[in-house]
Amino acid sequence: MTHLTPFKPVLGSRSPALRFGPQSLGMALSMAMGLALLAGCGGGGQEPAHDPSDVDSGQSERRRSGGDLAVSAAIGALDPGEVTATFQAALPDFERCMAEGARQVEFLGGGVEFELKIDRAGALTEAFVSRSSLGDRTTEDCLLGALRKRTWPKPQGGEHGLAKKAFDFDQINDVRPPVLWSAEQVTDALAGARSELDQCKNGAQGSFEATVYVGTEGQPLGVGLSQTDAADAGAVRCLVGVLRGLTFPSPGSWPSKVSFQL
Repeated sequence: MTHLTPFKPVLGSRSPALRFGPQSLGMALSMAMGLALLAGCGGGGQEPAHDPSDVDSGQSERRRSGGDLAVSAAIGALDPGEVTATFQAALPDFERCMAEGARQVEFLGGGVEFELKIDRAGALTEAFVSRSSLGDRTTEDCLLGALRKRTWPKPQGGEHGLAKKAFDFDQINDVRPPVLWSAEQVTDALAGARSELDQCKNGAQGSFEATVYVGTEGQPLGVGLSQTDAADAGAVRCLVGVLRGLTFPSPGSWPSKVSFQL
């Protein structure tokens, strides 16, 4: 079953991690009410998105260094209906990604926001996860792969078009959800790996947020990561590798889920 759930991210913000309580049985893929396209003519920043048809018609390109917006004549207009239809065409692949991920991480579920840059041939030149509480990088990469193989609408009046969209994925498996932790509960574990984490981020242009499922013995059951700059793919791989090797405090008799800034 598919249902609509508001998920309203804001460009350039560093919001607290999303928190998801108990989910309905099975998977409900929620197309969030937040498609934003940056295109057209005239200057200006993005207006908050309220439904999939909302469009920011400012001629603005996000440079992704602290979330600043800069005017760029290279950005063209994208048809919002065509972009939404392309996302919808990817839903079967999304479902497959989630099903495969849930076989590895039984608690898998959460929100994901994608940011895309589309060239004049309708191909993605950039695609990354800008926010996520999913908690599994393998699944996040699978979702991105589903978007990369699609042909997207061609931007009009510019070399590239920009789009972003958010989705909510309910927990698939009929199991008790993990206990939600605050970031403070993993501070000591992260402090012990600070040197490695900082080395991963050396030269990175943006910031990162991780979501981890922690097993009863403190072992990571799943690690997901979001980034604010498309150029930081190498740093993402490095950070995920470090986090997968950590030992966290034991949550007791049931696994936990925690999100934190890096």
